[in-house]
Amino acid sequence: MGFLNDHFTRIRTSLLAKAEEAGILRHSTSKGTARELIVADFLESSLPREFDFVTGEITSPTGRRSGQLDIMLLPQSAPRFLLAPGVSLGLLHAVTAVIEVKSVLSTAPLWNPSELRNAIETVRSVRQLEISPRLDPWPWSAARALTCEHIKLDHIPVCVVAFKGPTIETLLVYLSQIAASNRADLPNVITCLERDYTLILNDGWIYNPAKLSEDSRQMLYLKGDCSSLVDLFDFLMKVTQAWTYASPRTPFSHYL
Repeated sequence: MGFLNDHFTRIRTSLLAKAEEAGILRHSTSKGTARELIVADFLESSLPREFDFVTGEITSPTGRRSGQLDIMLLPQSAPRFLLAPGVSLGLLHAVTAVIEVKSVLSTAPLWNPSELRNAIETVRSVRQLEISPRLDPWPWSAARALTCEHIKLDHIPVCVVAFKGPTIETLLVYLSQIAASNRADLPNVITCLERDYTLILNDGWIYNPAKLSEDSRQMLYLKGDCSSLVDLFDFLMKVTQAWTYASPRTPFSHYL
């Protein structure tokens, strides 16, 4: 592996150590907030400077809200409404990506309480917001370098970053159950730092179906080959670069 993989492996170790330090806090909300800031600081120090990393919620032009979101990526070229340091109301047409942070990504049978179910409900709260009028150009689109084949995401991408979580095999069982109910509720990326894996939704955005084996094409999620943070970073870089290239105009008048 190259030096960047080694670099992100060291960062992963550092993030886990910082999360462990936050464990000294007794209040679960305080622990969660501290760990959200740990992830936000990593993203802010690694991803392009044209984006801000804040907590808050998304509003649609009709006033429908997403509910509280741990981290939103807001392009600095678009309007935002900062309500307090690090807390913002994001316009639906001006949010590049969403990241949910979990201390422990617990699982349970479908519809039973778990942190995975909470993450799925967050994904649903974002995806249920209709991006109308449609952004033009569509910011989550790109063309493959060699074939110029057009690829795109249908909505704001949502990533889940957990410090601890289940094995890949266990997680995939529950994700398959969720997909059978409604595939649109699935997060684009799930990263577990302690177990060092990142699962990426097999929708063509990262992995070219033409280069996959027949078995891999049928898989719901694909595991990256590098450090978990490398694969998360790679996904978010493609998202932020696509948004920057498109630079869509925010239909501000629709929010008045």
